Amino acid sequence: MQRTIKDNSGVYLLEIYLTRSITVSIKKFRGQNLVKGYYYYTGSAQKNLMQRIERHLRKEKKIHWHIDHLTTNKHASLKNIFMILSASKNEECDLGLKLRTIFGISNSLTGFGNSDCRNCETHLFHAKKRINHNHLLSLYQDIVLLKASSKV
Repeated sequence: MQRTIKDNSGVYLLEIYLTRSITVSIKKFRGQNLVKGYYYYTGSAQKNLMQRIERHLRKEKKIHWHIDHLTTNKHASLKNIFMILSASKNEECDLGLKLRTIFGISNSLTGFGNSDCRNCETHLFHAKKRINHNHLLSLYQDIVLLKASSKV
């Protein structure tokens, strides 16, 4: 089955660069720090995927999810978005596992972005250096890469 963007569902990976360390303001994580570097957030949208992506691209928005605290931070820049179109919610967890095992990046805040997930410690991962995009693209036949733009 050929997957297309019009299916409007799937799993995504946000690549966010934090230009300096910040203290997290979320009540659950109050006082914890996120250090400078690259952050990778796995998410899913079983409907309205493109609207979810567009929301993540906006700096100005009502804070709803944990990730909104990071994407609205003035020291955070959304660099790239990888989408696996029509992927099931389970593939969100598989993607996180691959980030840790294949790319060797570490879990960030335990419990971040995974309140509806029973399998993962977190959906936010940290890397000092950007992961190899070509390697990630080679792992998923149907992955789509979007370059983030501040014009949304």
